[in-house]
Amino acid sequence: MASNMLHIESEDIPINVACSLLFRLCLNKNPIPPPTLATQPVFQPTIWKSSTPLGEIDFLGHKSNATYLTDFDSARVYHLSSLFRLGYDKWKKEQDGVFPVLPVLAGVECSFKRPIKPGQRYDIVTRIIGWDLKWCFVVSYFVKEGVFQPGYFSDSKKRAKERVMGENGEEGDLEKGRCGEKHGDGKDVVLAVVMGRMVFKNGRKTISPVQFLSDCELIPAVGECGSPGSCTVVNSVGQSGADDGSGPSVNAIDQQMVIAKAIEEKRLKGLEIAQSINSLDDGVPFDAHEDVAFSKF
Repeated sequence: MASNMLHIESEDIPINVACSLLFRLCLNKNPIPPPTLATQPVFQPTIWKSSTPLGEIDFLGHKSNATYLTDFDSARVYHLSSLFRLGYDKWKKEQDGVFPVLPVLAGVECSFKRPIKPGQRYDIVTRIIGWDLKWCFVVSYFVKEGVFQPGYFSDSKKRAKERVMGENGEEGDLEKGRCGEKHGDGKDVVLAVVMGRMVFKNGRKTISPVQFLSDCELIPAVGECGSPGSCTVVNSVGQSGADDGSGPSVNAIDQQMVIAKAIEEKRLKGLEIAQSINSLDDGVPFDAHEDVAFSKF
């Protein structure tokens, strides 16, 4: 379906989603902030603001369960177009078509925590949690409006008015920000959680997440490694060279290896969470030869 293909073939794209997609994929040419030990943009979340119109209310008087995936798609479009814009641009220059690489949604899992009331505003916090040789996993948290307030936006300097400051005035964790100060572990403000499993497609060809994320400059240049989807550093265009210009310096390689290790540790933790959606493939068998059913609508 069109919704599985980033909505780009849908005729009923919300105008705000369409404008965001146009800007981030076609007009926004700003470089992606490079990964560091303190911040890895590939795992950083984005925030999509939404609310519940009367048309989305079910007979129980709250947001219909069927509408969560529509919001998830909108938030996912915003997140992926923000993170992947450089990768799309590179593939577009080498391949025919407007979108030569598409992150196709292959499965979703949704958990409803708390009802969303009519007219209630909420934020959808979306992030990539991990990937393997084929799949890339993304999670969206539906949370109460305003509870997630990062002190720093790494991709938008105009909105980064202040850095996160610790209790003693030192610079804090840019990823954690100030979000946990008022809401504990955050469980009481989560309204719903949606996990999606994506595969990157170039026509009928599957592109490995490692390759595409590297093209997007979200992870260090990658090569073959022993563990699935892991990243290791190899020589790449744009990597700082040694003093004689013959290749990357030892310090640069060491630093990139440390960053790659930090990314790998987060990737593996994310894969542990993502196993629940993978289990749907084999864990719920369907018997097409069953003789007796109860009714048909």
